[in-house]
Amino acid sequence: MNWEKDKHTIVSTYYHCIDINNKELFDRLEKHYEKCNRLYPIIRFISERLSTVWFLTLHDKLWDADIIDRSVLEVIIKLTFILKSPDKNEFETRLNEYWNDLWEISSLKHSDQAKKQLTYFKDRHSQLAYIPLLLSEEEEMKLREKWNRKDRNRLTQKWSFSEMLFSLMKDYDGQPFDMLIGLAHEYRMCSHIAHGDESGIGMIDERKSRKEDEREAVHRGHFIKLLSNCLAYSSWVSLNVMNYLKEDKQFVSENLLRLSEIKEIERIYQEKVFDDPDYDKIKKEI
Repeated sequence: MNWEKDKHTIVSTYYHCIDINNKELFDRLEKHYEKCNRLYPIIRFISERLSTVWFLTLHDKLWDADIIDRSVLEVIIKLTFILKSPDKNEFETRLNEYWNDLWEISSLKHSDQAKKQLTYFKDRHSQLAYIPLLLSEEEEMKLREKWNRKDRNRLTQKWSFSEMLFSLMKDYDGQPFDMLIGLAHEYRMCSHIAHGDESGIGMIDERKSRKEDEREAVHRGHFIKLLSNCLAYSSWVSLNVMNYLKEDKQFVSENLLRLSEIKEIERIYQEKVFDDPDYDKIKKEI
């Protein structure tokens, strides 16, 4: 095996596939701008964050890429939750909740937090940071009348990652969607890194403690997984958007066929990770 040569082939193939997918996706979005104008910023956010995952991965900042990967996953689930609304009324409801209702609830929360901070910190820098977050008495009263604590909790629970995922797992286009179980696992693993908890720090320290050849083998598998995620997430967004637009989605499956060129190369490097006798032990500990 020649990692540097194989790495170039893998990176080039994924880059080509992601580029094809995104060009087609955004071309279609432009043609349906009126229908997609409220979805476009969400899709753009996902695409831009995936570019960051890609950049960090190519610079071997894999743990940092995992943190952004988690953010991408969360937003993809939100987008899917909107697009998979059971009917047009619920679709409009979810869009309004995403852009307006949740913002109003967050405004109340941020205003309360700003008041507390300004009680303790009265310097100029704190004032500049927190005063813009304060609601006027009139605004606050209006929002509290609209959103009592019970309704605020109900809506934030509806839009929690676990609740959205559970809803989608029960019924995705009329059937359970097992892939979401894998995404939930990915989200949990990335969350350990993002939160810097004992499992997240343990994963990083365990990697560092390995012999150089073992560490490199796991690093390469991790590297490929992140590139694969960039394409998988981009493709999933395209599929969901094409379904919503009732547009032909064949370009997604045709594009993914290009991965056949590197399937065998990837298998060799990824199997080295799963052949590792410590892999299951570490997975169970985490």
